[in-house]
Amino acid sequence: MPRKLLKFLILFDNTSLLYFPGQFLSGRVLLQLQHETPVLSLHFNVMGEGVVQVRSARQERTYDKENYIDFRMRLLGDSDHEPSILSPGIHSFPFKLGLPLGLPSTFLGRYGWIQYYCKAALREPSGLIHKNHQVFIVMNPIDLNMEPSILS
Repeated sequence: MPRKLLKFLILFDNTSLLYFPGQFLSGRVLLQLQHETPVLSLHFNVMGEGVVQVRSARQERTYDKENYIDFRMRLLGDSDHEPSILSPGIHSFPFKLGLPLGLPSTFLGRYGWIQYYCKAALREPSGLIHKNHQVFIVMNPIDLNMEPSILS
């Protein structure tokens, strides 16, 4: 069976992948097809979450999760579930999202993490779903001059 989908990428306009709260996260989902391909939908999702996992001395596990961003959009397809036919070649689907102010910085530690990423899913009428994801970094600088407890 010949391969129809040659490339399925999430590309950001900012190639450093570093963003600050309030900036725009923009880019495109890129598809390269070898043959004419029917597609039901192309979904795009931006996620930001924090997870904490701690084990007590008695090996009891405590787990908690918090969502900071959960933005979903449909880049291709409509609600009547009729497939769109994509021609061979390169197809680009742009996205742009303003990141909320006050997002915590990306973090990875012994007891948890804060992570931000984008996911894309391409659904074919046959039931086959192609998936891809791309992480990005959020840095929220703290002005220590504005922290009264540190100044005293």
